[in-house]
Amino acid sequence: MANFADLILGADTRQMDKAVHSLDDVVEHGARAEKATDGVGRGFDKAGTKAQAARPKIKGFAADAMSVEKVATMAARSLGVLAAGFVSMQESGQRPPRRVRSTPRSRKPAR
Repeated sequence: MANFADLILGADTRQMDKAVHSLDDVVEHGARAEKATDGVGRGFDKAGTKAQAARPKIKGFAADAMSVEKVATMAARSLGVLAAGFVSMQESGQRPPRRVRSTPRSRKPAR
């Protein structure tokens, strides 16, 4: 008859081998995931640094855009006044001048 102690020690370890292999896979995949998240973290750090560097340029652009907006608004108002003046002249029967110079003629230098 077989010895009871021999039966217990001679147990099937195939399931244990699978478990060890699965655990090794989990560790390997965890290491890959950690490496990937490190890369993502570095990417976010880099993006933050670039954003901080771009901030003064963006701020300057916003100030320039506001200045352009002010100039455009003033030009639109001026054109509105000119148009109103033109309409007023037409209604009163006056003719606008044929040629209007926006800048004076430059004189040739004396020799």
